[in-house]
Amino acid sequence: MDNRIDDIETKIRDMMAEQNELMKEALNINVLYSFQEMSSKGQMIRAKLVLFGFWLESGNETMEEKKLNDAFFLAAILELFQTAILIQDDVIDGDSVRRGMDAMHIVLERELQNAEKAQSSAMLLGNIVVCYLIRLLEEHFDIDSELMKEIYDMTFITLQGEVFDIMIPLCDTDNQDKKSVAQRKNLALVIAEKKTSYYTFAAPLSLGMILAGAEKEHRDNIKNIVKDLGIAYQLKNDLKGIFQLKELKELPSDMRQYKATYINAIMSEDKNIRDILYDGTPSGEVDHILKYLEEKKPEKTVLKIIDQSKRDFFSKIDQQNTWDSQKIQIFKRYIDSIFGKQEQLSEGK
Repeated sequence: MDNRIDDIETKIRDMMAEQNELMKEALNINVLYSFQEMSSKGQMIRAKLVLFGFWLESGNETMEEKKLNDAFFLAAILELFQTAILIQDDVIDGDSVRRGMDAMHIVLERELQNAEKAQSSAMLLGNIVVCYLIRLLEEHFDIDSELMKEIYDMTFITLQGEVFDIMIPLCDTDNQDKKSVAQRKNLALVIAEKKTSYYTFAAPLSLGMILAGAEKEHRDNIKNIVKDLGIAYQLKNDLKGIFQLKELKELPSDMRQYKATYINAIMSEDKNIRDILYDGTPSGEVDHILKYLEEKKPEKTVLKIIDQSKRDFFSKIDQQNTWDSQKIQIFKRYIDSIFGKQEQLSEGK
């Protein structure tokens, strides 16, 4: 499988383009051309994990053409789903760039000449696309199937995580103590599990396994194994904010909004930094935060958590007696490639 990654990406992109054309025809929204371009620039982690789940669970005799096409169709839908979620994320976070191009609300602002309407339209567009993609899935698969139930669970849990991310602030008091700092860290991990872990790792693998006929108990076991790996992936993304700050001397949106991230939770242990973040972080305080980062290096703590999560995952996945050992080694190499080497992570690559 690892020798066919380029071919797999091409097939996924072709399938995504096909579904996007259906959306353009059904919804008649011009900006879906920008949606297609944005979708094609992703890492396709979710799509590949659908295919890995299918491949790991399948014997060679069960890899018939129809099931394989179903797996590619499902993989493509998840990538389009991801783009729809990111459109909304960019509005919520106030980010103007996504995957090297203008965020969708910026594209819409050029057409509408009104920033507020553009943001509202982008949020609605994300909802429309999610609804349409679920409709395509319902038409392709049995609506009462285990696969569709997993899709519904994935959608609910992901959106629940997004709501938590917005609605639950990192509340502060003057007499902040270590216990409440610990609570902040736990809250950040809960949000990461709901917003990222289930949707990026657990659900895609489970969906691929369902297509291959895996039993629920086995799927639940695999989802539990990859849970902390998914949280580590969110922590990896959170690190980008620190690297952005150091390189551009600009605060990332998570810090500007003092969101419930693990990085912010670590930084909140320092009362001076906490007060700066809680007050909205005026631009004049950036140098103060940079000095704190240089002295305390909170990214080292996060890197250790990521490394331990990977080690635990590799240990647990090696103990799987239902999957071929050679396939597991290929799967592990792919997971390793997602995270990169520690020195690359620490340099923000």
